[in-house]
Amino acid sequence: MSLRRNVFTPHHLDRLIARVLQVRPDSRRRWGRMTPHQMLCHLSDSMRATLGEWTRPPHRLPPMRALVRFLAFNLPVRWPHGVRTARELDAERDGTKPVDFERDRAELIALLRRIAASDSLPPHPLWGRMSRGMTGRYVWRHTDHHLRQFGA
Repeated sequence: MSLRRNVFTPHHLDRLIARVLQVRPDSRRRWGRMTPHQMLCHLSDSMRATLGEWTRPPHRLPPMRALVRFLAFNLPVRWPHGVRTARELDAERDGTKPVDFERDRAELIALLRRIAASDSLPPHPLWGRMSRGMTGRYVWRHTDHHLRQFGA
């Protein structure tokens, strides 16, 4: 697993989007509880948070979360399965509810492209201030994690 993969590299972004396009409403999940449609909405909520379009107050970044952030975004290991997401990013709780699969997929792709085109991003509401490189890796790794969840 290469840590150089990030959404600010056009080739990496294009490959990630091609994989998003492989996901189908009936794609089988390999772990977790989300449906493919819920996963698209979860990732879109996460991308909106990255862009600063978070509608809730930011979480305080305790030292343990800062350590987890460093390890998760900088070590070449795959993320563990079954980690519970923040309720604001969970479609079964306070996150965006799935409506139309193709529309929700198109929205995720548009959000990924907006992030890739951004020169400056605000501090992340869950992860705090990150360098451009770390943000690019985070977005790529989070999206990759969930695409692998559905075999894409």
